[in-house]
Amino acid sequence: MKVIKPSQLSLLTRPFNQDERSWLAVAVIGFFPLGRPSFLFLDEAEQWPAALKALPKHKPLDEVFPKTRGEWLLSGSAYAPEGKPVQSMDVSIRVGDVSKTLRVRGDRRWYYGPWYRQTKALQFLSMPLTMERAYGGPRHPANPEGCGYTGNPLAGWIGRNEGALPNIERPERPVRGHVLKGEPVGLGPLDPSKPPRRRHAGNFGRRWQERKLAGLGLNMDPRFFQTAPADQWASGHWQGGERYRLENLHPQRSVIEGLLPDARARVLARTKETAAVREVDMAMDTVWFFPDHLLGVAVYHGKIAVSDPDALDVDAVLAAYEHPLATRPLSHYLQALADRTDPETAVLHAMTDAPLIPVESAQARALRQKTRQAKRAAAEEAQRLRREAQALELGGAAQTSQKAQAAPPAPMTAALGEPLDLEAVRSGDIDMAAWLAHLKAKTGDMQEQAQQSAREALSAAAAHAQPVDMAKEKQRLYEIASKPAWDLLDAAAVTATDDQQYIQGVHPQDLSKARAEFSRVQVLQRQARRAVLKPSSPPLPPELSAWFGGLVRHWRGSGLALPGRDLAGADLRGVDFSGADLRETIFEACDLRGAKFRAADLRGASFVAAQIAQADFSQARMEGANLSACSAKGARFVGADLRQAWAMAADLSECVLDDAVLDELLAQKLVLRGASLLRVRAERALLLELQAEGSCWDGAQLSTGNLLKAQLNGSAWRGARLTRCVLLDARWVRADLSQATLEKCLAIGASFEHARARGLRSLGSGWRGSVWKDADMSTAQCLSSDFGNVDFSGATLQGAVFAKCVLQGAKLHEVQARDADFMRALCRRADFGGSDLQGSNFRQAALGLARFDGADLRSALLEKSARRKIRRENKKVAL
Repeated sequence: MKVIKPSQLSLLTRPFNQDERSWLAVAVIGFFPLGRPSFLFLDEAEQWPAALKALPKHKPLDEVFPKTRGEWLLSGSAYAPEGKPVQSMDVSIRVGDVSKTLRVRGDRRWYYGPWYRQTKALQFLSMPLTMERAYGGPRHPANPEGCGYTGNPLAGWIGRNEGALPNIERPERPVRGHVLKGEPVGLGPLDPSKPPRRRHAGNFGRRWQERKLAGLGLNMDPRFFQTAPADQWASGHWQGGERYRLENLHPQRSVIEGLLPDARARVLARTKETAAVREVDMAMDTVWFFPDHLLGVAVYHGKIAVSDPDALDVDAVLAAYEHPLATRPLSHYLQALADRTDPETAVLHAMTDAPLIPVESAQARALRQKTRQAKRAAAEEAQRLRREAQALELGGAAQTSQKAQAAPPAPMTAALGEPLDLEAVRSGDIDMAAWLAHLKAKTGDMQEQAQQSAREALSAAAAHAQPVDMAKEKQRLYEIASKPAWDLLDAAAVTATDDQQYIQGVHPQDLSKARAEFSRVQVLQRQARRAVLKPSSPPLPPELSAWFGGLVRHWRGSGLALPGRDLAGADLRGVDFSGADLRETIFEACDLRGAKFRAADLRGASFVAAQIAQADFSQARMEGANLSACSAKGARFVGADLRQAWAMAADLSECVLDDAVLDELLAQKLVLRGASLLRVRAERALLLELQAEGSCWDGAQLSTGNLLKAQLNGSAWRGARLTRCVLLDARWVRADLSQATLEKCLAIGASFEHARARGLRSLGSGWRGSVWKDADMSTAQCLSSDFGNVDFSGATLQGAVFAKCVLQGAKLHEVQARDADFMRALCRRADFGGSDLQGSNFRQAALGLARFDGADLRSALLEKSARRKIRRENKKVAL
């Protein structure tokens, strides 16, 4: 189901069945500030963190079901007026004509001495208004989390004879004992399993159990959907614009008052097969107050009839909102839906909220544009000043004539006209279609100019081509490579000869200053060279490369400091750099085949496009190194530290990376075919489109990694642990995941055909739409994981556990699942046809519309009602 909405709204949907009819419930959520007017709802992404933090423990913001009457809810604390400690105070809330007042007291206790008594209340500055502070107790049916109730009239003689008293009570009905089952008072949502709501839930007897679509209880009272206490209900739905007033519910503002949002929600639902679009009647029936955060929430509910019990016949839902005095015709929203679902136009409209939010006045739009222009001008001025400062730093006081040439280039957007302002796109001030057309034309012109310049440069080069002057090239390479990186060297490491050789004509007293000035330029140059993904210059001729390599070998043998030097293109085959300090050294396009870097310090070094096959980097420090486009077949990185390294399009086939650290490794299209990565550790690594067929990751530890579209066919992950990793669309055909643990990972659309996953542990992971055909998942332990629409056809699941897992729509056709545990699993629409399910456990599993044709369920654990239903609705079932 495609969801279309502006950034200011949240949209929730929930299919449900009632009286043998299927419905889709829709909730539209808008956040608004308390105590001040707001023409538009607030950005939902910015408000959810505060709302989730403020919600009562284990309570959702909304249950999505539509309600027949409006209600309000509140989560927060009472605050003593003027910030002065009190023993007792009142809080009050009024919304429209619905008002409620609670008495809040300090901590007190009851005891027998010998008669029932209560202590005086302690003073307080604030008091949480939670159900733990309300009347109740472990034996109270409506509020087992509360305090003050025992139900024991003989507490003075038998059992517990003292305890805490509630802090919250009604002013007209204070708590005077611990025996009566008085009604607890609160401001938040009621538990649907407790008597105040459960009494309206309807009948769940045998008649209900035998229904094909069980759904909600028989004869359910609509009051079951009301989540607030009854004294917080309105006589009808909220109309918008009602006045609210909150007293003593904020530490600084004793009174918060204002008006509910005067807005109307519009929702359209489109049917998949016929493309018919229906409007859903919406009503504001729920208002939340979070006064600690000065945040309010308006919730609009509605429902439409659907033909599929899971609403799979609805393929798109659009949500919008408008003001009652500026409504738009249905045709406007039909066009918005069409624009955002048509593949040809969706990209042009996806980021624009304007058609889905109220129309602003001309004055409001002009003010917003003026504010945005001022912000952009300030940002441009700050950027200009930064460029000037960098130019001064690069050029130095003696190089003012070269400032313009040395300064970093202005952003590319300058050549494309006005940069894309996402806020302006969202508000509709920028027409995305027109902007993209302008961008396309501009980039076309720029590409044509670049191609013309390239053609002219090639022609000029061909006209003036001359043989390479080896002497000049050697001098050029020598001058580049012989410059020490002063910022990386200790004073003792730089000899007087170095000073005389590299800084000619400098008075000794100015030597330190010259070094510092020179170092700043070097740092910026090295940073630029280290950030490239391809060679920055043409390859050296073989003769020149060999000469250059001989020079570096001489320097290495004589003990010359090499950190930060530019050695690009040198032939360094077989050189032993073990233990060397090579920080930020440039080995770009070098031939390093068979070289040794054991325990070397290679932090920040660049190996872009280098040949490092069979090289040994064991125990090397390579934090921040750049291995992009390198060829390293068979190289050894045992125990190497590659934190924050780059490996874009690098070929590390058949490499050994056992015990290496790959934290925050940045790689795309990295090749690790046949590589060994035993016990490797990788936190927050980005391994997009990884090509690692036949690699071995036994015992690896990956956390918060991204392996999007990874090719892992035939790889081994025995005993590995993956936590919060993204594995979308990855291929694991014939991979070995035996005893591996995947916790909170996302593997939607991945393929595990013929995989060996005996003893696999899946904890809270998402596998929706993945393929496990003919895989072996015997004794796997899968808890609270999502296997919706997964294809397990022909798989072996013997002794596997899928407790509390989602298996909705899963294909479990002809699986071997003896003694498997599906306890409390959601198996709606799952297909177990022809499967061996002997001895399996389906206790408390949701089996609505599941198919068991030809399945063997002998000795399986099933509720009687489920057993009768399976026998009645399926063919050739062995029970």
